[in-house]
Amino acid sequence: MDPPANEKRTTAAWRKAVHSILRREVHPDYEVNRAVRGRFVEFTRRVDVSGILASYSFVRVRDCYYSSFAVTLGLWSYPVLRTPFMAGSRFDSNRTIHQLFDQDFGVRRGAEGFPPSGVWSFGEWRNNTLELLEDRLAAAETHLLPRYLAALRSVRPRLVEFVGLGAELCDTFDGPPLRFGSDHRALLLERAADSGCDPAVVECMQRVRLADALRIGGALPCCVYGSPAAIDAARLDLRSVAFSQLVHFFEHRDDLSGFVSTLRTL
Repeated sequence: MDPPANEKRTTAAWRKAVHSILRREVHPDYEVNRAVRGRFVEFTRRVDVSGILASYSFVRVRDCYYSSFAVTLGLWSYPVLRTPFMAGSRFDSNRTIHQLFDQDFGVRRGAEGFPPSGVWSFGEWRNNTLELLEDRLAAAETHLLPRYLAALRSVRPRLVEFVGLGAELCDTFDGPPLRFGSDHRALLLERAADSGCDPAVVECMQRVRLADALRIGGALPCCVYGSPAAIDAARLDLRSVAFSQLVHFFEHRDDLSGFVSTLRTL
């Protein structure tokens, strides 16, 4: 499975080798997200007729590859770590597949529900790496995918409303369109009240560590920077929560109606 010793183990070679394993050992529909380049690698497939996607992604940090898995409402061309339109992780060396079991579902190695053969999370490309991937790469699809789908379905009404509010806020926002990568926090706090939102909720959401779909929906508690206590985002004003994520809504403005359709048919 591994390349000859004289062949460089490049990111391109990793992409080709892992894609072959995914299609053979996990699911034949996985395709390369060719819009993602450089040290980032991603493979996605449509899970069902709703159009929701499963994503395996890897980021190379020096000579080490880190694995992530996510369920997403759309396909992204940029290496964002998380959005309110996904559950799981993407290109995140601090939330590998192994960590997702514990952080999102409280399942640790050796406990019931953890893959018996183990999980491949990160490591250098060594002589036996591809063999380990053949044995362990399916763990996310087999064990995490059904959990994420069930959790998303449990908060579907709130997420449908959340996306609808975000689309409305994009149309009525009295300010420049927000772009991913810019520091927009002060602007959102300044304009929150003008958009019918609670600045305190917006500020709170700006300190949430993982503002993903499950935490915004209320399926999982939110951890907040600077506070020892977790919060339940389902108790927060949803319009204000959506306003705090406005940059993501602007980034996917043309996709929002499709996101609503996916959620409704999930």
